[in-house]
Amino acid sequence: MFFAFLSALAVLLSALFGILGWAGWAAAMTVLVALFLLPVAVALLWQPMQAPTLGLLVTVVAVIAILAAAVLQVLVLAGWLGAGSARSPLAWAVFLIGCWLFLISYWQLGAPGLPAWVHWIGLAAGVAIAATGAGAMVSSPFTTAARLTGVVLYLAWAVGVGIRLWMQHRTQQHA
Repeated sequence: MFFAFLSALAVLLSALFGILGWAGWAAAMTVLVALFLLPVAVALLWQPMQAPTLGLLVTVVAVIAILAAAVLQVLVLAGWLGAGSARSPLAWAVFLIGCWLFLISYWQLGAPGLPAWVHWIGLAAGVAIAATGAGAMVSSPFTTAARLTGVVLYLAWAVGVGIRLWMQHRTQQHA
């Protein structure tokens, strides 16, 4: 699924633009991350998991958090909302997205479908992303380290998910 690859590219560009001090471009890439992550979240629901009902519930919460993050970033970019006003709601959204990634990876661990290494990376990325959101809520000095760790782990996870979903899609087309 190419949306996973696009979300990884958008995360990489957002981090790069943030390092270069181009906050507006970094925020724009964050909106793209959210938009590209939505179809990935839905596609992961079709993968076997240990708790499908809970997976659906957590994914619904994650989709709402992803949409909220995208809308808040758009409002900040448009100048209709100050970055300070959006900080806490964005931190909550990031925290919920990290929790979703952790839980969905945990529930799919050991189930057929995606390989175990993708789930292990998803678990670690989920913790790092949730820590980024939690750290932003309390202005923790560890937020930058969590953010960088989350970026690296998310890139690996998204590429792994993208490759496997693409391979599954190709196999289904040729069957």
